[in-house]
Amino acid sequence: MANVLRRMDSDVPAMGLLHGCMLDAKKEISVRFDNDKSRFLEVWDIIDKRWDNKLKTALHMAGYYLNPYYYYPNKLDIEIDGSFKEGLITCISKMVEDPIM
Repeated sequence: MANVLRRMDSDVPAMGLLHGCMLDAKKEISVRFDNDKSRFLEVWDIIDKRWDNKLKTALHMAGYYLNPYYYYPNKLDIEIDGSFKEGLITCISKMVEDPIM
């Protein structure tokens, strides 16, 4: 989790990394608690409340979808989910005022 905070506080743009970093942090927490859900589920709930409320926006989803570092190893899961592609379409729709020009 400290790695996520460090990455967000750097001068390097982090939009395309945030969603993936959060998933990596949750996996790391799971491993640190020996994959025993009873031990880490409360921590995940705290993370998910913050994440769902502030960080699961269309822009974050699009950034994750467009980041090849995360996309290619997780391609099947990302394509089946559909919310990432939907986030990308939402972002593009906001940038384009009139698609018929």
